[in-house]
Amino acid sequence: MKRNSLFVCGVLMFLLISCKKEHTCDCITTHVDNSSGTITKEIKSTSKAYSEKMTEKQAKAACNHEAEAVNSSYENYWSNNGAVVDPSFSTSTNCQLK
Repeated sequence: MKRNSLFVCGVLMFLLISCKKEHTCDCITTHVDNSSGTITKEIKSTSKAYSEKMTEKQAKAACNHEAEAVNSSYENYWSNNGAVVDPSFSTSTNCQLK
């Protein structure tokens, strides 16, 4: 009886720890333009659920990568793909796992 209880507890712990769920990543990109006064724009985006169920650790890594990619896209847009580097413009993206 004791062995069965330990086995069942072990299986339940394994299932709880490695539980894979659907996750989404919500991002807010903040663009600040100081060239003619301070203008701040916030752009909110919500992604669809990731196509695969994944652990929370995997989803956090994917969400962090998404933040870097979104921020890079906006920086490239505002700087004409790096051709015009203007220190009066700044962009930052923050993403949260949901």
